[in-house]
Amino acid sequence: MSRMADLAIEYIARIKRRRPREGGEPATFLRTTLDTRLRGDDGFEVFASWRNSYRAALVCLISVPSFALAQQTTSFAAAGRIEGASPTVRMGFPIMGVVKDVAVRPATRVTKGTILASLVCDDRLANIGAAEAELADSRAQLAKMKQGSRDEERRVAGAIAHAADVEVQGAKNIATRFEALRVRGGAGGVITELQVDATGDALKSAQARQTVAATQAALVNSPARREDLASMEARVAGTQAKLSLARAEAEKCLLRAPADTTVLKVSVERGDVVSITPPQTAVTLSDLAKLRVRAEVDERFIERIKVGQAVTITSDFNPKLRVPGKIVAREAQMGRRTVLGIDPADKSDRDVLEVIIDLDKSNVDVINALPVGYRVTVLF
Repeated sequence: MSRMADLAIEYIARIKRRRPREGGEPATFLRTTLDTRLRGDDGFEVFASWRNSYRAALVCLISVPSFALAQQTTSFAAAGRIEGASPTVRMGFPIMGVVKDVAVRPATRVTKGTILASLVCDDRLANIGAAEAELADSRAQLAKMKQGSRDEERRVAGAIAHAADVEVQGAKNIATRFEALRVRGGAGGVITELQVDATGDALKSAQARQTVAATQAALVNSPARREDLASMEARVAGTQAKLSLARAEAEKCLLRAPADTTVLKVSVERGDVVSITPPQTAVTLSDLAKLRVRAEVDERFIERIKVGQAVTITSDFNPKLRVPGKIVAREAQMGRRTVLGIDPADKSDRDVLEVIIDLDKSNVDVINALPVGYRVTVLF
């Protein structure tokens, strides 16, 4: 008896949703409507399968107690669509270009980061190569600056400084000897004042060269200045940023999966030219690991829904479809209706509130057979 009551209530809800302006007592309303449609008086085309269903509903009117039909007065229906665990995502390239490759097909399961499609991107890849070369050069220059002079350069500077020391010592010895000879009047008075002065000048020149050699040796052995290191480190950072920018620009040529998901539709092929004005969808994705229903509840009934409420999922096109479900979330903002019924009399200008419904896991086979976007009716 309860199954027959559910059937009668379901058909009452369907017909009242299509004919909202008609009211009255449920049983009378259903009987009048079904009789009219079976005769074809209202111009409504009754298919054979629907005709049998209407007759079955009339049988229910005779068999179902009046209190069961009275429950229809507190029931209502809402249109909805099947969707994945997350809303459908339409992905496109952020730049214009020519499609180089499409790596996936519809119904393909992909993981996060998987390349879905790519554009011809030779110029951007070349920019990456140039930036990598520049970064390698700046890093080598920084390492060279930190390392300081080569060992060979240090040894050369040391040798030059040592030679300058030897030269100074030799010049000192000669100057001292000449001065002693001049004072004693040795060498038959051959040592003149001019010669003594020349040896003194030679000593001074040798000492000057010694100073230069010692300074050069100290310069070769000293570490790089802090300001030079800071300048080179800034250059390295700049080239790193340039490389990151080049890679980011090249990444725009690749379309990657944002999460573990399933490909619903591929809208481009190799060789297609994609644009961004207007934006063009390349791949449509949705997570089909778990299906749910997004229903649009008319503004007249929003006070009668709550999270955790049990509902039944049916279809105008498949009367055998009856899947239990439960409301798990409701939006916080009203919106316009996007799911329209098959009745042209349905109003599309009413505001609706979207609710998310999880489907009963006991109907896995039935649920998995439903495609994303399939239009359903939710009975509350």
